[in-house]
Amino acid sequence: MKITRIGLALLALGGPAAVATAQDPVIETLVARISLDRLHEDVASLVDFQSRRVGQPGELWAQDFIHDRFAALGFAGDDLYLQSFSVNGDNVVAVLPGVVNPDEIHVIGAHYDSINVAGAAEPAPGANDNASGTSGVLEIARLVAESGIRFEATIHFVAFGAEEVGLVGSEAYVDEAFALGEVPTTAIVMDTIGYHEDGTPLDISIGPADVDPLPPGTQELVDAASGAVQAYLPGHPWEIAPTCT
Repeated sequence: MKITRIGLALLALGGPAAVATAQDPVIETLVARISLDRLHEDVASLVDFQSRRVGQPGELWAQDFIHDRFAALGFAGDDLYLQSFSVNGDNVVAVLPGVVNPDEIHVIGAHYDSINVAGAAEPAPGANDNASGTSGVLEIARLVAESGIRFEATIHFVAFGAEEVGLVGSEAYVDEAFALGEVPTTAIVMDTIGYHEDGTPLDISIGPADVDPLPPGTQELVDAASGAVQAYLPGHPWEIAPTCT
């Protein structure tokens, strides 16, 4: 099995509910500004913490690194916060308020913690799982922030903590969203987007959660993602493949 898993910046920038059928010149310009060098630099910075496992110093160093990167992009005040829960590291949330329907929320997220199943004290640099996804979220946030573009709905850029020990961070985010009546309409989760198995084609994998039946709205999101790939990366190999929940 191949797979490079990518939660598409194209989809996020075009609007999660829309299926792209032709290139939007604004989105095309933003896509052209994606920096692979910046992505690689962010992955390297996260890897340098050696382990981002819950309870290890690198977890908090990574949390602060992500927070600082969002702050440098201009997120501040109520639009940049640490969401604390029952374990050491926090979720890092950067909010881009919507200008027409601010109560409609879309999430672009990734977990930043890492794990080595051999033991808590073992190195867990986690370049692929999931410094790659975290860097993807930071790059999308950079493109949007530097462009000055604003959207009708609100976007939450979320770096989740404590995912590798039981999806703790994402569950905390969802629980608080329900408690506040701010339940997201859609979510794009960027997980292990740097993975490529030797000897297989480099492709884009669009993955709905591996559950049956799919949650409401999931198929529409998958259709929108595949439409974005075909519109903005014509001829690039891609597939739809279930991912973890």
